[in-house]
Amino acid sequence: MSRRSRREMQTSNMTPPSSSDGAGRAGRRPSAPVVALIAAVTAACAGLLSVAGLQWDGVDIGFIAALAIVTIISERTDVSVFGNSRVSVSVAAIIAAGALEGFPGVAVIASVAVLADYLGRGKPAYKALFNEGVLVLAGAASVGAFRALDFGDGVTDWPSVLLLPAFAAAFANFAVNSVLVAAVIALDTKDSFSGIWQEKFFWLVPHYLVVGVLGVVLASAYVVFGLSAFAMILLPLVMMWLAIRQYVSRTTTSVVELREATRGLKEAHQVREAYGSVLTRLTAAIERPDHPRVGHAERVVQISLAIAEKMGLQPDSRTWEELRLGALFHDIGQVAVPEKVLRQSGKLSEEDWYLIKQHPSLGYDLLADAKSLRGAAEIVLSHHERFNGEGYPRSLSGERIPLGARIFAVADAFDAMTSDLAYRRAMPKEAAVEEIRRCRGSQFDPQVVDAFLSIYGTLDGNGHRAHAFG
Repeated sequence: MSRRSRREMQTSNMTPPSSSDGAGRAGRRPSAPVVALIAAVTAACAGLLSVAGLQWDGVDIGFIAALAIVTIISERTDVSVFGNSRVSVSVAAIIAAGALEGFPGVAVIASVAVLADYLGRGKPAYKALFNEGVLVLAGAASVGAFRALDFGDGVTDWPSVLLLPAFAAAFANFAVNSVLVAAVIALDTKDSFSGIWQEKFFWLVPHYLVVGVLGVVLASAYVVFGLSAFAMILLPLVMMWLAIRQYVSRTTTSVVELREATRGLKEAHQVREAYGSVLTRLTAAIERPDHPRVGHAERVVQISLAIAEKMGLQPDSRTWEELRLGALFHDIGQVAVPEKVLRQSGKLSEEDWYLIKQHPSLGYDLLADAKSLRGAAEIVLSHHERFNGEGYPRSLSGERIPLGARIFAVADAFDAMTSDLAYRRAMPKEAAVEEIRRCRGSQFDPQVVDAFLSIYGTLDGNGHRAHAFG
């Protein structure tokens, strides 16, 4: 196809769906991965510009000058997209330049767009280099897409000949542009590439397809009507600019709030994991290898969750997680009880018994300060309550006892009876089950006991379920 004839439209670039403002935030130096990406994009851009220079002969200076004016106005009225990227409708000018003038048109209008965006805004030079590279590479992609769908001499043949190549070129430009800009923002912020692309670019697809087609329409109209074609295309471009601006204005608050909420949840999850790790280590410290009930907490967790599942609790629900953590940390308060009292094999004195009875309250105090662990803390506080109200420390009864604590009480009793302790040998499994059955309705919640009786035969020696429930 001959550029000189201006009858074969080689569509090029749309200015970036978003120019990057993300690399090197707040004046700090960009990271090594960001520098590497900028260098690669700049090197590829330099190669394409050299090709454009070789093809410069015969470029329509009047057409390029008019496009440059449109580009400058578009870039100086660009729209900030949720913080660290920008978008303008100068894409239409770049596509029009590439459609009639190929790579030389792309090179000139892309450079004008970058200068208009850069001058007077105090941006680092490396951002201008990156944006220049993005514009030129995206333009090359659209030119390639348009050439791949060769339409012959149908420069004014709408829509049968030009519409499909226009859409293809616009999409190719957008794809290269959005991927490169999202990549540099992701490398700089260390956020998810897919999340950034979804937030900043996905919604722009229809806008840029329309703007891209308007660029091809402008080039086609210029062939027929000359410079008056710019007056014809002005109103549609202004309408697209207003549509983008209004959308961003209406959604910015929601996007920022959602971003902050997501970040808050992530940070809360990290804090919770860290706090849980500390408490797990404390639990392990209680159950040293020489402790008579080593592994007790983990076994009780498994038995408790088996009962909970039988009772219809959903795995990973809030109640399920509270039960898991409460069962794991139930004896955390024993860190404040003297070791000699915990290991005593004879009858406890009143003073020793008083100390033992404090460990649920002490465990609660350790956990309750963390908001995410308050449900687990309630289970720790109540794990020695009895269904008939004769437990401690608050003498709760019936359903006033948290469900997790009622489930835990059965699991804990079963594991305690089937484990060797300092003052007695382990009971046979069948004897422990009979004791739990005997205490149904007095020490233990009847519904919990029934659930336990239906699944205890599926538990192995570590409290794990050996096979599916019956």
